[in-house]
Amino acid sequence: MRFLFSLSYLLAGGLISTGFAQDARQLILKTPCWYNDKENQHHGFGWSLFSRQYYGVSNWNGTGIGGSYSTSASGSDLIFCRDGIPGLAWYHLYLSHSRHLGIVSGTIQLRFSGVRVASVPPAFRLGANAAISLPVGDHAGIGACAYDLTGWLAPRSPLTRGSPGLRLQGTYCPGDLISLLLSFDMSPYINGPVMAGVRLAINERIALEGLFGILPAGFAIGLTWKLSDYRFQSLVDYSNGLGITPTLLIQNGN
Repeated sequence: MRFLFSLSYLLAGGLISTGFAQDARQLILKTPCWYNDKENQHHGFGWSLFSRQYYGVSNWNGTGIGGSYSTSASGSDLIFCRDGIPGLAWYHLYLSHSRHLGIVSGTIQLRFSGVRVASVPPAFRLGANAAISLPVGDHAGIGACAYDLTGWLAPRSPLTRGSPGLRLQGTYCPGDLISLLLSFDMSPYINGPVMAGVRLAINERIALEGLFGILPAGFAIGLTWKLSDYRFQSLVDYSNGLGITPTLLIQNGN
């Protein structure tokens, strides 16, 4: 559960200038990689602020800041965040690098974490995430994301123990207006959820998205608004166990 929290709060810029690419923010947040997401593309330096509130889990909160530098072919990111409740807090440092090679886009992400519990010596964890994606024709793409690679490789080690998982997904975008998505998650412990989503680009600055999941059941509604060099993203999701979880992201980048 704690690894799920740490994944949910982080953000990264450094986006690749292809229509279908899994960036570091999407990889850590486990959010969909929408095909032809032009609102996400920027080059140069950028920064990000984000916050997420878990009302169903003792008001667990995560807040952080990230910096990035990206070009048309690659991007690098450094992100720091704190998530927890009084008396129990996780601190994470993420280093990410994304690159575009031919039609293939990939991201590798390293995580250095420390947990502080009242009256207990701090503990440390290491982790890594990775993603790869490629287009299929002119209007579709497929991708795979591996979460917590060290958990896969050494599941019983106290230093690397976590919640490994794998996501397979496909997207279809017949035009600039609508994108469709289907994904499936699996892990050594449980399979699911299966997620389906639709994204509507009202114009070049505003986009709406809806996601629906089964096993476990859940849904999410999101709004993205680009204003000059700033990008605002809000997301409200609900799932069994975690309850209502609002997220707010502010990103600056050229």
